[in-house]
Amino acid sequence: MADGIVRFPTGMLRVSRIVYFTDLQHADSKEIPVGVIAEVTLPTLHAIGTALRPGFHDSELALMGPIMRDLLRKPMDYLWPEIVAALNNSEPGRALEQLGQQYHSSLSIFAPASIDVPRQWLLERADEKLWELVEHRTRVTLEDEYFKFLFPPRDGVDDPNVDTRRAA
Repeated sequence: MADGIVRFPTGMLRVSRIVYFTDLQHADSKEIPVGVIAEVTLPTLHAIGTALRPGFHDSELALMGPIMRDLLRKPMDYLWPEIVAALNNSEPGRALEQLGQQYHSSLSIFAPASIDVPRQWLLERADEKLWELVEHRTRVTLEDEYFKFLFPPRDGVDDPNVDTRRAA
């Protein structure tokens, strides 16, 4: 406490989308979703996670340039080491920006969007419990963002969920 001011701990959870542009020359070219990536920055924890497509359809691979086609045949094999390197070689909270600077052409990592950090993350003191909380919530967030990215709402429907009801 300095000058009578108590500072509440802060944290960040940010998510970026990864996309492959089939043609940078034309605005109407096909964009192929690759996956999503999230970075968590807390006072005592800095982590990164991703949800990537396991592979691509032959029709999608045919739209890719030969070098990227070989690299992205198995996206996790190519991108995960790059993602971990960005985490290890950047200041906390800057890994997504570093990746965005590295991948900004045919394969692009978009600017991250911030998601509110649960207060429980900021208040938890036990490292093991904090890691468990962060891992679970980040996994759920990544899966949700991944499916929204790969399967966007169509025909003006905002929520693809079915209205379900239960009676006892």
